[in-house]
Amino acid sequence: MLSFRPFLTSPIIFLVIGLLLVVGCISAESQPGINPSELLIDLSDMPADWYALSGNEPSDNYRQEAGAENWFNVNNPKVLHVAAHRVYEYRNERRAEREFDRFLSSEFNSSSIASRTPWLTPAELPYSSLVADQYHFACHVGQINQVVTICEALGRYKNYIVIFHTHMVSEYMTFDDLESILLTIDDTMEENLASDGN
Repeated sequence: MLSFRPFLTSPIIFLVIGLLLVVGCISAESQPGINPSELLIDLSDMPADWYALSGNEPSDNYRQEAGAENWFNVNNPKVLHVAAHRVYEYRNERRAEREFDRFLSSEFNSSSIASRTPWLTPAELPYSSLVADQYHFACHVGQINQVVTICEALGRYKNYIVIFHTHMVSEYMTFDDLESILLTIDDTMEENLASDGN
């Protein structure tokens, strides 16, 4: 009777198995990416009476491969209303999934000292992305310099995390305005990720 035991314990078999595992890990890790700055909305996507602040690479997420952000402010020196769009690229989808969970707990923290009400999906805009792999959208009343309703969308699109955060003020940002922005973000992500082959 033939025994396969010496064959299965051969160093060559372990070497081949090891190489296959390494190649599999490398291919899972390497997803050629799109420059996150190409995925950002710009001033033309915002309602009237906003202006763009200089965008740069977000510094608050050291786990990213790349990142970009655009900040916007209301064109009225008597009020401070802001909006921001951030895009983070991660090495792979698994890493992005972990970061989505981390952002979910930190960005939608109803226990924050600045939070006056819990984060909830607003009845005026029960938005849910049909494009993102994971998505959360909610609003709350917050207070830092002023009491204001703040809405935020957090989405994972393959190995990208996208965050859009805005103050809601009827003269400057309505729920219709916000829905238009969220749809634009979804369209941009879908188009770019499809053309990238990810």
